[in-house]
Amino acid sequence: MTPENFLFLGPAIEARLKETLPDHIRVSQAYDLSRLADGVQLVPVVFVVYSRYQVTDASLASHAAVEQTWFTVIATRNAAQNATGNPARAEAGEIASQVVDSLLQTRFKPAKGLKLSEAPAAGSDNAGYFYLPLAWNASITFARESCP
Repeated sequence: MTPENFLFLGPAIEARLKETLPDHIRVSQAYDLSRLADGVQLVPVVFVVYSRYQVTDASLASHAAVEQTWFTVIATRNAAQNATGNPARAEAGEIASQVVDSLLQTRFKPAKGLKLSEAPAAGSDNAGYFYLPLAWNASITFARESCP
């Protein structure tokens, strides 16, 4: 089965996290990882961000298999302890465990499941925000429904 939208996983991941995470954790799609730190944010929040795809099989004209990479970026903040950042890191770590548990238990058809993958380094800023990215890979096959 070919998905109707090449980027169907974004809304599917967002919906799953909204369904499974506690209500005080916001979930939103972001369209550019580099812009996450722009402006003031309500935290805690998990951003769902599309990264890239890689073709894994294009040997037949009737189908192509790709591996998409998505990020879930957890953003937290503790303005009271900017110097250490410990409370923001601790909160991000707890939310990350919930995100991993939620997404590893879910199959987003027609993808062959999400696999946790290597992610960019976590980061923080002078305003007390802490960002923890988790990377996810999903294998998807796109096929023509009928070959003439």
